[in-house]
Formats: sequence, C-alpha cells, structure tokens
Amino acid sequence: MAGKKPNLTLVSDSSERASGGLAISAGFDFVSIGELSPKERDRLERLIEAACPKSGVLAVARPGKTWDLRPVVVRAGEPGPTIIRCAGPDVSLQPVLHERLRETFERLTHFRDLRSGVCDFGTLENQLWYRRVLVPSTLAHILSARSDLQIPSVVRLLAVLAQELQEWQSHGVWHGHLTTSNIALNADGSVLFLDAGIGAALAEASRECPPELVQTLAPEMLGNLALNARTDIYGLGQVFRRIFLVLRKKHQFTNDRHLVADLTDRHQALLDAMIAEVPTERPDIGEVVEALQVAKDGKSARASARSATPPPREAAASGRIVQKARPTVSMIMEPVTEDEGDAFLSELEREPVAEGFFDIDDIDDAALLEAPGQPTPAPLTTDRPPQRPFQQEPAGQRVAVATGTTTATGWVLLLGALVVVAVLFVRLFSPAYETVEYDLNQLRLDWMSKIPSRMLTVAEVALEKEYENKQVQDLIVASAHNGDELPGVDVGLLRVAFDSSWEMQLDHEDRRMAIAFALARLLGETAPQDLGPLDQRHPGVILAILSAAGEQTGRLLQRVPAHVLTKLPPPYGPAFQRLVESNMDLSCADGAVRNLARFSARGVEDVEDIAVYLAENGSVRLQALAIMFSHEAFAAKSALELLLNHPNIVLDLPEITWGRTWELQKWAELDESDQLFVLAGIAPSQKVQVENIAKLFLHPNPQLRAYAIADAINRVAFEHPASVAVLTSVRANPESVPPEQLARLAEILQQPSAVTEQRITELLDSEPPVELIAMILLSSAKKAEASTLDTWLAVYLNSKQWAPSSTELEALVAHPDRYTRLFAYNKALVSQDRQAAKALLEQSLTRETDPEFQEQLRLMIQQLQ
Repeated sequence: MAGKKPNLTLVSDSSERASGGLAISAGFDFVSIGELSPKERDRLERLIEAACPKSGVLAVARPGKTWDLRPVVVRAGEPGPTIIRCAGPDVSLQPVLHERLRETFERLTHFRDLRSGVCDFGTLENQLWYRRVLVPSTLAHILSARSDLQIPSVVRLLAVLAQELQEWQSHGVWHGHLTTSNIALNADGSVLFLDAGIGAALAEASRECPPELVQTLAPEMLGNLALNARTDIYGLGQVFRRIFLVLRKKHQFTNDRHLVADLTDRHQALLDAMIAEVPTERPDIGEVVEALQVAKDGKSARASARSATPPPREAAASGRIVQKARPTVSMIMEPVTEDEGDAFLSELEREPVAEGFFDIDDIDDAALLEAPGQPTPAPLTTDRPPQRPFQQEPAGQRVAVATGTTTATGWVLLLGALVVVAVLFVRLFSPAYETVEYDLNQLRLDWMSKIPSRMLTVAEVALEKEYENKQVQDLIVASAHNGDELPGVDVGLLRVAFDSSWEMQLDHEDRRMAIAFALARLLGETAPQDLGPLDQRHPGVILAILSAAGEQTGRLLQRVPAHVLTKLPPPYGPAFQRLVESNMDLSCADGAVRNLARFSARGVEDVEDIAVYLAENGSVRLQALAIMFSHEAFAAKSALELLLNHPNIVLDLPEITWGRTWELQKWAELDESDQLFVLAGIAPSQKVQVENIAKLFLHPNPQLRAYAIADAINRVAFEHPASVAVLTSVRANPESVPPEQLARLAEILQQPSAVTEQRITELLDSEPPVELIAMILLSSAKKAEASTLDTWLAVYLNSKQWAPSSTELEALVAHPDRYTRLFAYNKALVSQDRQAAKALLEQSLTRETDPEFQEQLRLMIQQLQ
C-alpha cells in the first residue's frame, strides 16, 4: 500500500504551481521497498550503498521516472531523516552542467556556513547524487496555510532571506532557482535554500523546459544565458512577490489592510527592479539588503557586509570555512513589542509535528532497515490540517475519572495516629466515592479498533462533564485530523471544530459539545443531555455543527444569530460578514448561512447546492463564497470550474455571464484566488494586464468598476484633457454609469481623435450623466482646434436643456467649435442677468471671426439693450 502524501519538500525542481504555490510533491507515490519492482529495488540498493550505507529506509518518493527514486533514510548519529536524489541522465550527458552542479555541491559542503541542508554528494553510474536534510515543510506550504501570517513576521522574513542570499553570493555560489518551495525555515529563525543548482540544470538540460519551471525561472535561463548572481536576484524578487500577494489576501478584509498596503507599496519599486526582464537592470544583493534597512545598529547593511565579508574570489581561494555571526530573525531586527505579536515561528509556522507521514502497518519489515542501536527517527510532519500533538503517556499510566458525588480531599501528613484516625473517619462517614481507572493505551486501542462497542467507552470518557479528560479528547480529535474513517464519527465536523485557527480558544464545554455532535451516531441514546445552549459556544464549534446540521439540529440553530460567525478569523469571518451585513437578523438556520458553512467545511458536494445558494441575492452570496474559498488555490480553482465550466448547469448570474464572456480563467496574470475575487466583483491582490482593464469596466459590480477606474488612471494613457476628472467623478459614484456606458466613455476619452461618429452616438444614445458630458466639453474649450466630438456633445447638452453657469458660459463662448459657441451665445441671451450677458456677448464679438456669428451677436446685443 502506498504511504500517505506528506507535507514535505521531497523535490524542488517542480517549484510552485500557478494554482497554489505548493510543490507538486502531492503527485508523488510514497512507497515501501516491498512495493518497488526488482529493477527499482536494485537501483535503490546501489544508491543507498553509495550515498548513505548502513542507514534505515523510511520510505521512497517515486515521482514517475524510472531512474528517479528518492529514498528517505535515517542513520545513527544524525539528528533526523535525510533524502537522497540524483541529478538525472540529462544533466550527466552535458559535461558543462555536470561540472557546474558538482562544483555547487562542493562549495556547499565546503562552506558549511551556507545553509543549504546538503550533507554530502557523489557520483553513481556517472550521475550526480546528493543527500540533504528532510524538512517538515517549505515556505510554499506556510504561505498556502497563511492563517498566522502577520506584518512583523513578513518584515523579518524578507530581511533574513536577503541576508542569506548575500551570504551565498559572497562565497560565489549561485542557487539558480529560488522559489518558495525551495526555501525552508529553521526553528532558530534562519532559512535553508534547498536544492541549489538543480532547477537551473534541469531547465538547461531539457529539450523542452517543463511548464512548472518556465513560470519560476529567470528569463535569461530560458534564453540559454549564463547563470549569475542577478538570476538569484530575480528568484528572490519572485519570492518577495509571492509573500506580498499572500499578505495582501490574508489582510484584505481586516482592519489593518492599510498597513499591508503601506508595506507592499514601500517595497514595490524594489520588487519591480528585482524581477526586471533584463538582468543588468536588477539591483545587486547589497542594494536589496540596504533597501530593506535590516542593519540593527543603524548602518547600511551594504556597508556592514563590505567590512565583514571577503570578496567571493578571496573566500573561495582561501580554502577555509568562513565562520561569522549569521543574521537570523532575532538578530537583524529591533526587539519586537507585545503588540507586534508572537515570536517569528509562532506567527509564521505554528504547525506542530503530527503522527507521521505513513502508518507503520503500511510498510513491511524489509522497509525498516534500522541500523543496530539506531534511535527511532522523529515523526515527520504531514500535510493534514495542523493539530495539537497527542502526548503519549508512559505504559501503565492511568487516567482517573470521578463517578461519585463528591471528591475526597488530600490529608496533610500528621502524626501516625492522626493519619489512622482520619482515614477511618473518611471511610466510615464520608459519602460513597468511586474512582474508575482507565489505561490510556487501552483507550487508544479501543478507539482505533473501529468496533463501535469499544469506541463507545472512549467516547463516554472523553465527554465526562465534571472531569476534563483532555488527553482522551485529543485522541479522538487526532484520529480525525489523521484522516481516519471511523464508524459513527463525523470527522469533518471534528476537523472544523478543532481547526488550528481557534482550537486553543476552546474551553471544556466547547470541546464536549463538538465531540458530542460529531459522535452522535456512535453515542445514540447515551449522548449527553447537559451540553447547554448552543449560542454560548465558540463560533468555530457553531460553524462545525452548522456545516453538518440536519433538520433536527436546524431547530436548535434557529436561536443562534448568524452574526456570531463574523467573529471567526479570515476567511470565515469576512465571508459571513459579507453574507449577513445587509440583514443582521439572520439566524444560523437560514438556508444561505447553512449552505455557506457546509461549503466552507466540506466543499461543494452537489452543483445544485450552488444553484440554490445563488438563486436569491446572488451577487452578495457569490462574494461571500469567493471570500470563503480565497484562502486556498485548489478550492478557488474548483469553485471557478464549477461556476464557469459546468457541462450541464449554467448559472444565470450577471457576474458569471461576464466571466464566461471574457474567459476569466485565461487571465494568466491572476492566480485562481484572484480570478474568483474578480468574478465576484472584489478587487484582486494582483494587477491585471492593461488590456484587461477595459473588460473590468464591463463588470456588473460597480465597486470593481471603481477599482478598474483607479487602476486605469494610473496605468493607461488618455488623450482627452478631461479624462482624469471625468473618471475620478465616476469612481466616486460608480452606480451612476452602467458598465457598457462606462466602457464607451473610456474608449472616447482614451483616443478621441480615432473615435467614429457611430461610437459617439452609441454613447450619447445611452444617455450618460449631463454633468460628465459638460465636463468633457468644457475641458476642450482652450484647445486650438475643434473636433467632431465637441459638436456632438454640445448638441446632446442642448437637447437635455443644460443650463451652464456664468463661469462655464465664459469658457464656452471661446470654444473652438462653432456649434458650441452658438449654443453658449443662445444660453447667455436667455440668462437672468441681462447686463452680465450683454457684457459677455460684447466681449465675444471682439473675438468672433465668423461673419455670420458676428451679425448674430450684434442682434443679440441690441435685444439686451
């Protein structure tokens, strides 16, 4: 049986997928030695004999190619597991790449202060192999979870990454393919740059570069240019970009989103320079470090680096290991205040070690080739939801559960005679008290037996009201997080109720209620009747129960107001806030609230559920759905496929029609989360391409059109002098201009000289606001030449009986367009202030060059006398 998929970076040449930012290790098979073919087993034995003899094999990662077997091994005397991989035959057949990669490994093993995780390397059958530490997770995994990503931790992380790259480059070592899936965080706050040289070598060796590599490699690598320091600047810039995008998304619906905007805007120029297409336009690493302002003593980081680090050639030539104080999160930043949050790792990587990435029963005895005296390897972190680790008790330890009516107090040791008297008194006169002891190991066996009668005992112990047996509760919860399917247990409800985002906040009654509801089928008539009111429980528990509620539970939910769910952390709280903000009286029994809760916990199990959910108030509910699914790229992608591409059900919603019309899923500049945001009418975290801004002008949601207008003002060149004023006015009140009208208006403002009369009449036939048309006409009054547009606008304003002010009349009587001037003369003639009108017309007569208009002005002046 293949092992479970781990949350480990077993390869990094796959890098990040555009859909999720995680390594494609999820596509691997993790197998035992017994599952390998004879040919694969023979190669594996030779590889282990060459790379790590006398080691134990935990499992084997098998990406798919016959030559590519990656054993996870442990060896006595080493702190943890390591993984072995080969560079591959394509690299071996090209001497330049083979030598460059060998030199990279040589430097990394020589300069031990460079944190790469590489233990050793060598050659097997002309193929390079190397062995490195096995990390619990990568930066890509952390960013994908992003539940605890905070601004202070991001600031420190940027600094540490830049300092580490500076260290590498000071030794003349280039990584070649820095991505978030090639970066791991150590417990001490330092970082590891994993799999140096591999991605670049594979890209150059392949005849056709894999798509997943194309997305993350520097442009010069795809053009067969030499690998250099600026290549890693590009990779680091893309890592920074990914971090900023995740930070924006996490805080998009929180009160401190302006702080995120300030942070990312301050670094935008640096980021743009780092990911420039031309290598020479990128800054060097010293400039990056200096721009981040990470030096604790106030000096520029660049100056500190110059004084402390020998030039690369000198360091390499000296043949010695350069040991010096390395920047970590705690060293390079000023002390963090309590307001800035917890320590770096607790903010960014609060993910405790789980039970292991495979079950011991899944691997035969031949796979556990432990060396004599070898310590048991530490368990590896899986990609299951984070959980509190279950604490193993020593064998024979007992768990006492009180079943009597009172509790005996401990007696102070006095004289022997007094002790005897006290004991006799308690036995004779105290109420009956009984203590039942349970062996925790036996309870574990009972639970995992999957036999309901044995599991029931465990459930009853966990649900004891007077005595909180948290270890037994943790046993039940851990089995749900491990993915175990147990009879009578709603594991989905447990996973939601004990989500890492709020599990630490749950009290004893919260835990009892969640477990009781999750085990309702198992408990049957023995279910506790003293759980208390549901509306007094933690919102996370209410969400979990809501996601699995049936008709009977629905009646209980009627008394729980839906707004309590808005107190949950993102994305849950903001999603429910959007759903209920127009009706704060909704209860948790409302169909839309229950559907959204079910979608958040269990995904979309039936497309008809989405159709029912969006049938009423569809725009608001779509936004709530988008916010809920925005936290995970895979969930966002599934939602997009369901909404836009279902073969049998077409959802009749303006936003969805717009998304299909403009092929939103092909907007490569946006990841799936941002595509879902745009579909729902929420501003994305990433910038859309300029050619797609006009499509946003046609979006049904006015707030997204306002976002598009702001983006267009900053990025699109408009010829008409009134463009900024007109678009700013529309942005302030986007509902005043319908989508089609806005698109036509923007087209005319962008290039008025190229607009046909047909396009102008289409705009005017849609009856745009008079004040906008007047603004456009007035702005062209000082132009040297008139245009066809001016005449049409004046005709439109005349038909709408627009009455210009005296100031506006003064501008219009000097307009280069003949009809506009005539329109202004007539408006002046009928104005209330005859003296002011007469003076204006007399002044106009001195400027007018048209003989016909001159005669007309004389008659008007006589009429006003």
